[in-house]
Amino acid sequence: MKRFGTLILLLLIALHYSCAVPESLQAHPEEELPFKITLTGTKGDGPDSRISRLMVFLFDDRGLLENEGVSNGSGTVTILALPGTGRTIYAVANLDIPPGSIPDIPSMERLTTSLTDNDLQNGLVMVGKKGNVSIDMVHQGCEIEIGRTCARIILGPIHNSLEDEGWDHAEFKLLSAFMKDVPSSPYGAFSGSYSVPAEFYRTDALPNLLIHRYDALIPHGESSSGNVFFYLSPTLPGMSCCLVIEILIGGITHEYEIHLEDIRMNMSYEISSVRIRRVIEDGLVTDVAVSCGEWTESPTHDLEF
Repeated sequence: MKRFGTLILLLLIALHYSCAVPESLQAHPEEELPFKITLTGTKGDGPDSRISRLMVFLFDDRGLLENEGVSNGSGTVTILALPGTGRTIYAVANLDIPPGSIPDIPSMERLTTSLTDNDLQNGLVMVGKKGNVSIDMVHQGCEIEIGRTCARIILGPIHNSLEDEGWDHAEFKLLSAFMKDVPSSPYGAFSGSYSVPAEFYRTDALPNLLIHRYDALIPHGESSSGNVFFYLSPTLPGMSCCLVIEILIGGITHEYEIHLEDIRMNMSYEISSVRIRRVIEDGLVTDVAVSCGEWTESPTHDLEF
């Protein structure tokens, strides 16, 4: 089955020669050879699979940077590398890293990303690594799995099914849905070095990835159309968060809260539908335990309030 949440980086070692290895290289095998790195494989559909920038870092057997390359949109990078073994390759998509700023593997392991590094126009930040790589005429390729550094929350249609007496035919206006209590601290992309978040996004200053504004009247017995997507960067293992649905019923604003547990990077979580049967009073909270799932196969939950 195709994996929507995994991108495959195919390293094609393409010697720039027609028939035989030149005599100069036979006499001096330590000479650098040109290698072509190509992005290929199933990337999936939609803006959360877009690759607009690809950076590749090649480290030698001592962990020092041997070479790096970048591609903007084409998915192909050409670099020079010495034949040998024990190489480590890192791939970073959709993140702008200044050239020469990553001199060794420890520097690479300290690379951090935050939610604001992601956007759906240029693509979500994705990372991957491959160790113990051999480069020679026999080993001409390797595959690197790249995963997103954020998690995805899918919210399905909101149904107006009010049954409370006096409210069952009140004007039902779906205002917005947004993520609450989401950390804004950076995330360790490769090292997994989590830290306790120092700051959280405020509901009055949420990035576009964390809020969706409906401002739509939903007649009784009908529902909103389509799915809404949210993206957040987990900063702790098994991070919890809260999705809030804001509805204006009879001129009074009510908030329906859904608590989500065990949120992890490169995982997708789906709330397939929410059916509003009664008016929430006094900040009543509904807890929903959500297990990790592949980006391709989201756990689904139908909720009723």
